[in-house]
Amino acid sequence: MPKLTHGDSRTRSSVSIFIVAGFCCFFYLLGAWQRSGFGKGDSIAMEITKSGADCAVLSKLSFETHHGGEIRTEDSEIREKVIPPCDSRYTDYTPCQDQLRAMMFPRDNMNYRERHCPPEDQLLHCLIPAPKGYV
Repeated sequence: MPKLTHGDSRTRSSVSIFIVAGFCCFFYLLGAWQRSGFGKGDSIAMEITKSGADCAVLSKLSFETHHGGEIRTEDSEIREKVIPPCDSRYTDYTPCQDQLRAMMFPRDNMNYRERHCPPEDQLLHCLIPAPKGYV
């Protein structure tokens, strides 16, 4: 049995590259040949255009605007409610969560960033309570 040398494997890989490149060129030329000229869809469209068929299938289409385009503003709507910015100690604050208490939770998978509701004896006065059934 003859042993394979280093040159045989190089020849096989170059032959496979030429085969793949040949297939790519063949399918490229096949696609270009199929798309060249007028296809079946192009000839149907050309016949309809030449016959002058009635294209007003949907005559009730209206492309005009259906509103006056005027924006009415009243004085009561213009007044803005000014909300003062929060103190800097609340920059990383979630309602119903004490940041110092959250830092006691493990840092794996950012577990300390999740909302952990406090036990009954440590409940805070929350403006936004936990959802119903949230544990």
